[in-house]
Amino acid sequence: MTIVKEYLKAVVKLYKTKSKPTDFVYYGLEDFVLQNGKSFVPKERPFSVSRLPLGKCFQNAFKVFMKHPEWSYVEGFAISTDAMLPIPFQHAWLVDEQGNVIDPTWNPVGTEYFGVAFDRQFVMKTAIDRKHFGIMEDYQQGYPVLRGIFTLDTRWGPSGGAVRILESEEVKKLISEIEGSTWTTK
Repeated sequence: MTIVKEYLKAVVKLYKTKSKPTDFVYYGLEDFVLQNGKSFVPKERPFSVSRLPLGKCFQNAFKVFMKHPEWSYVEGFAISTDAMLPIPFQHAWLVDEQGNVIDPTWNPVGTEYFGVAFDRQFVMKTAIDRKHFGIMEDYQQGYPVLRGIFTLDTRWGPSGGAVRILESEEVKKLISEIEGSTWTTK
């Protein structure tokens, strides 16, 4: 078992000592990731992807995601190579068609990645609705993923929830907004 998975199980065990809100399907983000996530293979970032600023992983992953429709956007937990201790951090990255991690934030890439790949349309719709980077920690909307409202990328796991398909004009508008973005992270 991986360090990240052990960490998630330990946190969920603590959560289960308390009752979860009645409208929640999951005890917390860790429970959501543990039940819907998977391990992804760390790999050096392709030369075509520049390293982007530390501390902005959600924004960085989203910006690269918008330029690469063939890749999946993932949020979950990862262990940084630079960390003094192997402690999982909440993180965002991309995966290619083979499930290899493309991390535009960490250099070198982390040692372990475990997360949930979200459906492309769901990621874009959530970004448009929120004007905010990050999918899982959406406290402004009452944590929809914890209430079971999400759509996963079916290449990496079962699909859940439902979401409308974006029109091409909405996608163009979103890309334009992101380029001159004043959005916040998480």
